[in-house]
Amino acid sequence: MRLSVFCLIRWRFWSASTLVSAFLLLATACSKSPDTVQEVPRATPAQQQALAQEFRALNDSLDATWARMMADDDEKIFYTNRLLDELEQVPGLDASRIAQLRAANARLKARRYAKGTMVSDSIDSYDRAQDAVLGQLTALVAKNPDPDRYPLVGKLAQEVQIHDQRVLFRRNDYDEVARKLNIFLFDHARDVPAAAGRPQLALFTLPPSP
Repeated sequence: MRLSVFCLIRWRFWSASTLVSAFLLLATACSKSPDTVQEVPRATPAQQQALAQEFRALNDSLDATWARMMADDDEKIFYTNRLLDELEQVPGLDASRIAQLRAANARLKARRYAKGTMVSDSIDSYDRAQDAVLGQLTALVAKNPDPDRYPLVGKLAQEVQIHDQRVLFRRNDYDEVARKLNIFLFDHARDVPAAAGRPQLALFTLPPSP
């Protein structure tokens, strides 16, 4: 969920003559006046137009992946509520627990992360809240005393699992586009007015531990 840049450093063994040559080149470069250092040229008008089109395409793709992810998450919440409806019909299950889970499930959308303000903590907070609901829901489903009499319980539980997995896949899709957009912002923000000042996007994927 955090944006990290990792650099791979490769060490090579140099001969003594190679090292001497490298140090001479470095000394020559450092002896030049700062006035001789050339700035990276700005993009031409034609290049700026092409970059602007690429920027729009990346944003459109980002919006589309986000919309699909939200739709699958909404479906997961919907099927969770439908499953709670069905569990209410099963005798012997804790009715107060079902009511508590229904209330917690109804609060999820209000707690969900938003694309423009998403940070690691907001993602973790939402995931913990939803995992708490799903964990207790799984325990209730396992207590169904007569799966043959209430087959819809198992089918709805499967739908919840399917959409839970889909959300994870959608997050990967979103991160793939977001990484491309972050690279674009790093490389071309000064050449595309619409990208100027645009912050780097947070990701769902955690960087590997050092």
